[in-house]
Amino acid sequence: MDHENDALVFGNPDDWKILMSRESRRDQWSNRTTAYELSGIGCLVQITSHRRLPDRTWESSKAVTFVPGVRIMEEMVNGEIVNRRLVKA
Repeated sequence: MDHENDALVFGNPDDWKILMSRESRRDQWSNRTTAYELSGIGCLVQITSHRRLPDRTWESSKAVTFVPGVRIMEEMVNGEIVNRRLVKA
């Protein structure tokens, strides 16, 4: 296990790849879709949402599903990843 700042990390969190992320700092909400590729099988896809409530507490929700027969495709421009999406394997 490694310590990064005050976070305790086990395993490789980079195995989950961000497909989409958006946030509003003004309205204090965020949505993120990530995928974990299971080579030759498909992908786990997770959607996470956070929003700040009027009482200044946070509300969070997550959903996870398995998508069979897909893989993560990365679009590269000048050696940098500019997009990721799920495509048929």
